[in-house]
Amino acid sequence: MQVLNPSTGMVTPHLLGAGTIQPDSPEVVQSKFNAALVAQLDWAANPSEHRRQVIAAFKQLLLASKEDLARQMALECGKPISQGRGEVEACEYRIEWFMEHADEFTRGSTPHTPDGEEHIVKIQPAGVVGFLSAFNFPVLMCVDFLVPALLCGNAVMLKPSEVAPTCVSFLVDLLYRAGATHEVVQAVSYTHLR
Repeated sequence: MQVLNPSTGMVTPHLLGAGTIQPDSPEVVQSKFNAALVAQLDWAANPSEHRRQVIAAFKQLLLASKEDLARQMALECGKPISQGRGEVEACEYRIEWFMEHADEFTRGSTPHTPDGEEHIVKIQPAGVVGFLSAFNFPVLMCVDFLVPALLCGNAVMLKPSEVAPTCVSFLVDLLYRAGATHEVVQAVSYTHLR
């Protein structure tokens, strides 16, 4: 799949080492989903502190990659490099907030009715969750989806925009380097463009 620079109309180089992105067949997408279903159970069984450590490592790798991501966003999205930097920098606060509040999202509760009945609310991961990323904020929107989903014990399948797929593929690679498994975080490359 070729990605075009919206500023020049030329084929975008893959600065982030993603190389040529080949669309996945429907069979490959199904296989990735099946793998994610199995892996999600192990991921959810990990202590929340382990998931937080993976996300903390991801945050550090993301911030260290700010310049590369900003340049790639300029090529794929036509975004000024300064705005790309700002997009990556905005992720830091969001990731920290999600990490700080993750236990609140996953902790059950035991509310009481006015007449004293006790109700138990148990919160469980959804399983495999999917996200279709937009081209205009490929890093920030993915972080806003990926981080809370993973912290809550879900596996994730991401489908990047065919207009700007490299940044999303790079984020997935950063998650692998941070300790997420290839089955827990799946990038799906599929396009309707021919």
